[in-house]
Amino acid sequence: MKSVLTFIAPLALILVSCGQQSTRQDLKPSEVYQAYHAAVAGGISFEDDASYYSRSKRAEVNDKLDAMVRSSKQSPDQITAMYLEMNQQTAKCSELILSAEQIEENRALIVFDRKNVCGDGEIKLAGEEVTMVYEKGWKIHDSLSRY
Repeated sequence: MKSVLTFIAPLALILVSCGQQSTRQDLKPSEVYQAYHAAVAGGISFEDDASYYSRSKRAEVNDKLDAMVRSSKQSPDQITAMYLEMNQQTAKCSELILSAEQIEENRALIVFDRKNVCGDGEIKLAGEEVTMVYEKGWKIHDSLSRY
């Protein structure tokens, strides 16, 4: 049995992304990712969050959330809220510093240094490599944190 997310999310993504495409189409991949990071840190809906993802990344996230619903005693809404909260806390506590951006046709690789701005004041750096694809605007396709 598929969760509610599987049926509702694609419809919501179509409606949400129609209104946001015109503002993101002209941005560089790093600018789109930094806008995503800022939106997540400020609090973002699941539909808005997913509008930043490529089609395959949206499917991957939905599959992971569906698996979490099946393996837990939590509802789809609870799992989605937990996912959004975890992403928001991570974004709030980090500052992105662009290290490299390589664009080749409809694919881009972006490397950020991520500075921890929460906690005891000790500055800790980590890294993040983000692959983006162009699907009517730059979309997050994959992200790999380096610690």
